[in-house]
Amino acid sequence: MKLLDPTFGTVVGFWTIVVILIAVFLSLRNLDVATNTRMEHDVKTLEENFRENNLSCFILGASGETGKELVKDIVSRKIFSRITLIGRRELKFEDNAHQSLIQKVVDFEKLND
Repeated sequence: MKLLDPTFGTVVGFWTIVVILIAVFLSLRNLDVATNTRMEHDVKTLEENFRENNLSCFILGASGETGKELVKDIVSRKIFSRITLIGRRELKFEDNAHQSLIQKVVDFEKLND
């Protein structure tokens, strides 16, 4: 391959990009470990702050798949002193962990009344 051959520039450019992508990938992999460790610490600190401040929350859409998982996660973490579910109907839960939930039934069709 000659230096002035157009395919030479393409090959060099391709391998330059490959090397850069590998370098970026390796640096991000190392960054992820440090970031995840720091984030875990930050989440634990936030959870403790929420517990200490006696905060409450409300959840709309707890009967959907995402809402059910959210309720399960929030109840298991015990970060809120009061959890209120707002929905179209009262939900039934099988375990005792959900007994402390406050449920408010709202007819969303008659909000203006």
